[in-house]
Amino acid sequence: MLAAEDVGAAVYRKYCAPCHGENGDANTSASRALNPMPRDFTRADFENSLTPERIIDAVRNGRPGTAMVGWQKRLSDKQIEAVSVYVRQRFAQPLQSKQCAICHSDNDRIERGKEIYQTRCYFCHGYDGRARTQAAQYLSPPPKNLHRAPRSSLALKQVIAEGRKGTAMMAFAKVLSEIEIDAVVSYITTTFLLSAQISTSARYHSSENGWLDGLHPLHDRPVGALSAGYLIKYGCVSCHQTENSVKTLVWHSQSDQ
Repeated sequence: MLAAEDVGAAVYRKYCAPCHGENGDANTSASRALNPMPRDFTRADFENSLTPERIIDAVRNGRPGTAMVGWQKRLSDKQIEAVSVYVRQRFAQPLQSKQCAICHSDNDRIERGKEIYQTRCYFCHGYDGRARTQAAQYLSPPPKNLHRAPRSSLALKQVIAEGRKGTAMMAFAKVLSEIEIDAVVSYITTTFLLSAQISTSARYHSSENGWLDGLHPLHDRPVGALSAGYLIKYGCVSCHQTENSVKTLVWHSQSDQ
């Protein structure tokens, strides 16, 4: 007769691993075809959202709105309890150190954000964040080019959590934890927004374009001291809009085309 731990392991391998993965990370062929994706146990909050009672209830009755079905007609109460204990014992322990690293290390947080982005976001927004994907061609309105997204981290976090009505951008508040959403925001901000802002400014305000030490190439005056008239006359509004400008062009480098 199998011990309770062995029963839990056997049940997990047979019924749970196809979607949640042998390692509990939901990195399976089946999971990538599901929306929302199955729970990633390696990133789950076992203290708050996956308590023993919650796991037993999910295994027994399933989760509405997901592919998680109830197993009460296939598994005995003993099997359900055993697999619930197995999930916590197998996957809950490494979580604490991983969550601490996400909170206390910028590099780890950004790297975790990259992992999530390349699993859940790339299909529409692309690996480079410019939304030039095959899926994006069929969506109206098209997905956001993340190099030109709002600079506010709070705005990004809200969009990821709540989605955008009238678009294909779904809400991830029930799919990702707040820590994971913060990680994605950090990745998008540092990889797409900040790098685009710096590189664009550096390419345009360069010695090759006549900009020396922050001075306007035609007037030998600090850029910030130029009036709106100069901005309009000499084309700076192609990047920097003025309050009374009606229609402006947006400058892009060749690499942005």
